[in-house]
Amino acid sequence: MATKNLIPRGSGEGGIGITDTTWGQAYFDTGNFNKGLFVSGKNIQQVVSDVVAGGGLGGVWDSGPAGVIYYNGGNVGIGTTNPSTKLDVVNSSNTEVTSTFNNAGGSAPATIHIIEDESSQNHVGLFVGASDLSSAVLTTKHTSVGIGTRNPNGNLDINSKTTKTLADHSIAVIRLQNGFTSIFNSALIDARTDVLTSGVTDYTDKVGLMFASMGNEHMRIDSTGNVGIGTPSPTGLLEIRKDEDRNPATAHLKIMGGSGLNGNQAVTGSLYIDNGGPTNTVAKFYISQDITGGEVRIVSVSNGVRLLDGATSWATISDIALKENISPLENVLDKIKDYRCVEYNLKESPEDKKIGFIAQDWVDDFNPIVHKDEEGLLGMKYTETIPVLLKAIQEQQQLIEDLKSRVKTLESK
Repeated sequence: MATKNLIPRGSGEGGIGITDTTWGQAYFDTGNFNKGLFVSGKNIQQVVSDVVAGGGLGGVWDSGPAGVIYYNGGNVGIGTTNPSTKLDVVNSSNTEVTSTFNNAGGSAPATIHIIEDESSQNHVGLFVGASDLSSAVLTTKHTSVGIGTRNPNGNLDINSKTTKTLADHSIAVIRLQNGFTSIFNSALIDARTDVLTSGVTDYTDKVGLMFASMGNEHMRIDSTGNVGIGTPSPTGLLEIRKDEDRNPATAHLKIMGGSGLNGNQAVTGSLYIDNGGPTNTVAKFYISQDITGGEVRIVSVSNGVRLLDGATSWATISDIALKENISPLENVLDKIKDYRCVEYNLKESPEDKKIGFIAQDWVDDFNPIVHKDEEGLLGMKYTETIPVLLKAIQEQQQLIEDLKSRVKTLESK
C-alpha cells in the first residue's frame, strides 16, 4: 500500500492521500494567534520544529477547575499566558496556597527531589527570593544552605543583614520558641559583628554570639572566644558575674552530684561571692559544700590538702605507708639560729603588716621548703617549716637536759 501524505501544492490546493511531493507554500494555524504563517519547501515536522524554536505552538492545554495551563515555546505556564521559564506558576490570590506537594508516605525517598550537579560548586539548586535574584530568603548551593544570603559559605550560612537590639528578640537571627505564642517564652541566639544599640552603656564591644531570653541577655561568647555569663564584656575565658549577694543556695557556680552512688548522699559544691551587705566594703569569696561530714579538697596530681568538716585549717596526708627514703633531720639548731624572724609588709601593700621569714635564709639548708616561680621570686611552704622548728626545739631541749645533768653532777660533789 502506497504511503499517504499530506502535501500542500504550490497552487494552494492540497490533500490527504496524494503522492505528489512537489513542494509549495502552505498555511498553518499555530494556535498562538500567529495566523498567516507561510513556509516554503519544508515538511510538516520541520515546520513544527521551527515554530517551537521561535516561541510558537502556544495555547491552552487545559482549562479545568484547577485553572488554565498554557504552553508556549517549550515553557509551561500555570496562571500565566506567557511563561518565561520551563515551569512558571503565578498565583494572583494572596489567600490561596500556590502549590501543594503530597506524598502518600511509605518508603518514598522524597516528596520533592531537586537533582544537584555535585561537580559544579557554583550551581544553585534552590533559590527563594527576589524575582531578579538580587536578594535571597533561602538558597542551596552545592553542599551549602544559605538563609538571607545568595552565596552561602558554610554548610549553614545565616545572614540577617540588619542591626538588632535585645528588644528585637521576636525577629532574632535564630529564635527557639516553645508551644506558647508569647515571645517571652522564647530563646534568642544572635550572632553579629555590629555594635549593639540597646542603649545600655557597657554594650559597646563587638558581639560574637549572644544568648538571651525574655528580652534579656544571659550569656555571650565574644569575638575572642571569651565566655561571659551575666556580663557582655568577659575579660577571661570564663567570667561569671552577678552584682548582688549570693549564698550556697544561689551561688554563682554550683556543682551537684553523688546521689545514689555507693549509697552516698547528694552533695552540692558552690563557688560564690558575698558582698556582706551595704555596710561591708570588702566582698568575700566562698568555696563551700553542703553535706555534714563532707570535705573540700584541693589536689595536684595525687596529693593535696583538704578542709575537713568544721576545721579551720587545711589537712594533708602524712601516712608513713605512703612515704619512702625517710631520714631524720640533723643539726637543725646550728642552721636556723641566725635565720631572720621579721615583721614586714609587701611593697604593694604598705598598710598590710605581716610576720614571717626571709626565703633566702632557708634556700640553701632546706631547699624543699623554698619554691622559685617563673620570675625567679622565692616563696616558702610555711607549714613545712614546722618540722624544722620542732627539731630545733628537740635539739635545744637535748642541750638543756645535758646541761641539767652536768649541773646535777657538779652539785653532788
